[in-house]
Amino acid sequence: MANIKSISAEEFKELINTNQYIIIDIRTPQERLPEHGGSVFEKSINIDSSSPNFQKDLNNLDKNKKYLIYCRSGYRTEMTLELMKDLGFQEVFDLEGGVLGL
Repeated sequence: MANIKSISAEEFKELINTNQYIIIDIRTPQERLPEHGGSVFEKSINIDSSSPNFQKDLNNLDKNKKYLIYCRSGYRTEMTLELMKDLGFQEVFDLEGGVLGL
């Protein structure tokens, strides 16, 4: 059974510290610039949710690995959670409230 849901900033940070998760920032490259807050989490990879290839890029990921996803406010990750569930991912958590909630 898939484990896909929103979690608090505290839970998110705890899971990052386990080093068992791949961290995905779904903000635009512009939002990742230093003047807009930078990458926030050092080991995150960027998969731009506004890209026409977004679903394809997600679908190319290993669905059996564990993922943490975040955006600016949590709105985009809510939609992305559903998409990842539909694509067959097994374990995905999003940062409730996005980076604004940190």
